[in-house]
Amino acid sequence: MDVKKICWGLCLLACFGGFAGCSDDEDFSNENVIIREDFSSTEGEVIEFELKDAPAYVIGEDRGYVSICFADYAYEYFNNIDAFYQLAGDDWTHDEMDIIDKRIGVAVEDYKTYNIPYKSTVYVSAQVTNLGRVLNEGDDWGFITTPIQRKAYLVDLKLRNH
Repeated sequence: MDVKKICWGLCLLACFGGFAGCSDDEDFSNENVIIREDFSSTEGEVIEFELKDAPAYVIGEDRGYVSICFADYAYEYFNNIDAFYQLAGDDWTHDEMDIIDKRIGVAVEDYKTYNIPYKSTVYVSAQVTNLGRVLNEGDDWGFITTPIQRKAYLVDLKLRNH
């Protein structure tokens, strides 16, 4: 075995691993999501990642699923756009893309067991799948791209003070 090749390979692996783990955007990318019209079929569904007590904002119900956004400044975005722009600063488009990308949909019946009203700030724990659907709200909000909601299975939900 060539020790130099092994060392070089380990260095590349370490560098690649370091870059792969650094980006939140990579973890929540919608690139490989299977887009469906609805979530009635589970064909091809896999759990891609889990959220554990992630700060989030409950937007509301859409076609049998409750839409929850776990991006920074989601509350401000949906409730006080001026506050959003102040908090986000010059790089507001990056934060808006997070708000568009970091959406999950949990079944209404599962959500209702927690007795938390819509438009609440919460801590959400959920298993997020690779299934997604296009949200109808894109035209209303004037998003810079089409919002996708990923199907998720609710594990826990806690109300938080904003």
